[in-house]
Amino acid sequence: YMSFAEMVGETDRYVGRITRFIRDLGIAENTLIFFISDNGTSPTNYIRHEGRRLIEEPPVHSLWKGKSILGGKKTFTEWGISVPAIAYWPGTIAAGEETDALVDVSDLLPTFARLAGASVPPFTLDGRSFEGLLTGQPHVSREWIFSQTDSAACVRSRYWKLHSDGRLFDMALDPMEENPIQQNADSPRSRMARNDLAPIMERLGGGLHADSNIPPPPPMD
Repeated sequence: YMSFAEMVGETDRYVGRITRFIRDLGIAENTLIFFISDNGTSPTNYIRHEGRRLIEEPPVHSLWKGKSILGGKKTFTEWGISVPAIAYWPGTIAAGEETDALVDVSDLLPTFARLAGASVPPFTLDGRSFEGLLTGQPHVSREWIFSQTDSAACVRSRYWKLHSDGRLFDMALDPMEENPIQQNADSPRSRMARNDLAPIMERLGGGLHADSNIPPPPPMD
C-alpha cells in the first residue's frame, strides 16, 4: 500500500499548505475551501513497472461501518459514485457539521457563482446551487443524481437506485446492493420508486438497457 499511502500523505501536505497560506493572509473567514473527488477509490494502484509490465500493489480497501470495502472506481456502487465532500469555511460552516443531502459535481459551478456574486452562463445548467447547505440557509435537496458510462447508467434518489439493466435497489435496506429487485417482483413501494426513476433513465440514458438496440449516449466525462 506504499503508493496509496504516499498519495494520501501528499494530499494532506498540499491541503495543509493551502489552508495555512489562507490563514496567514488573514482571509480564512472569507474563503471557502471545498475538497471533493470525482469518483470513488480505485480498486488497485500501479506502483512501478518492469519493462512493459505494470506492477500492482494489493487491492485498496476502505472501512465502512466495520466492513472492508474494495475501491469502486468505474462501478455504479456507492463506492464508485458516492464520494465525501469536505467544506472548510471558518465562521460560516461549523466544525463537524454533516449532511446527507444529494449533491452532484455539476452543482459546483452554480454554487460557487452564487457565493461569489458572479453571473452564471446564459444557458441552462445541469447543476443547481447548494449554497444554502454551506451558509446555513434553507435548502431543497436534489431528488436524484445520474451517473453514466458508455454502456450503462444509474439513477440514484435518496433511498433508491435504478440501473439501466432494470435492477432496482432499496439503498436504505440494501446499501451493498446485494438484493436486486426486478420489475416482476416489485412491491408497491419499489414500483412507486421505479415509476419515479424510470422516466429519468429514459430521458438521460436514451433508453439504455442491456437488451436494447439503441446506441448508448456519449460518456459524461
